[in-house]
Parts: sequence; structure tokens; C-alpha cells
Amino acid sequence: GTFLEDFIRQSLLPMTVPINAETVKMLKDDDRKVVLAVLQDDSDETSMRLIKILRSAANANHDLVFGYVGVNQWEEFTEPFHDSKSSQLPKLVVWDKDEKYEVVEGLEKLEEGDHGSQISRFLEAYRAGRTIKKTFGRRFPTLLGVNALYILLLLVAVLVVLMFFSGQGEEDRQPTRAHQE
Repeated sequence: GTFLEDFIRQSLLPMTVPINAETVKMLKDDDRKVVLAVLQDDSDETSMRLIKILRSAANANHDLVFGYVGVNQWEEFTEPFHDSKSSQLPKLVVWDKDEKYEVVEGLEKLEEGDHGSQISRFLEAYRAGRTIKKTFGRRFPTLLGVNALYILLLLVAVLVVLMFFSGQGEEDRQPTRAHQE
């Protein structure tokens, strides 16, 4: 039954996955949330140590997928998870693989030191529900929704075309009046 299905599905992905275009597609088929470590560079020595710690956390938490991504490796992907000006890295979030993610207030950024216990406290707080749910915001928020903006642009374009054609009709009629006088 379901135990075997879960085991097989969980075995399809490595315990800790580097996040890239291919693994994001693979994650869409998995219903587990992703504990995502946002790193500055996923190939530097500090990050490699952190990734090893993530692997051991993944061993103990099969109900979650553990992933990591470097800002240097895939900046566009990491942008919604951190503000490049004020955000300190590395940072942990729990991502639903869509437009929502959760942060544990006060425990999202990993300080120098014992990353293992910091990750344990993060997971404890996450499971206890001490999280702040966030949604990816647009880079340039508008008062109108994007669809409303498209409709507005379409209406302006139609008005411009109508004015253009109505203006052309008047120019054609004026000379005929002048000839009649």
C-alpha cells in the first residue's frame, strides 16, 4: 500500500538535492515540502559543510525534501526568497514548490557555529507551526493586477486606432466641402 508507494517515491530523489531546473521539475511530482537552504555559493567550503549537515537532517526527516541553491549559481530562482540588500545568507525556508514559502522567525538565517543544532531548532519550530507564511511578491507591485493592466493597454490601443481612423475620415471630407463653395 501507501508505505511502499511513499518509500519508492522518496527513493526517487536523493536525500539532499541541488536545486536546478531539472530537480525543480522532479520535485513537482513529489508532494513533500522542501526545506531549502539559500546559500551565496553552493560550491564553497562552508556551504559544502552545511550540505553535509542537511544530508544528516534529511536522514531523520523523510517527510521533507532537503534542497540547497546558491545565489551565484541561480540568482533568478533565489530572488523571491531573500532581499539581496538586507538578507544574510545562508538562510533556511520551507517551500511548497509553488508560490508560497514559510520562514521560522528568528531562525531562518544560519549563524556561524553549530549549524546542526540550528537546523534542528528550525525544524522543531516549523513542526510546532511557529512560522510566517509568505508568498512570492512581484518585483514591481502595482495597484492593478497584471490582467487588469493588459486590459487597460488593450483599451488604450483600441482608442488610439479609433481616433486615427476617425481623424482620417474628417480630412477626406473637408476638401470636398471646399470644392462645393
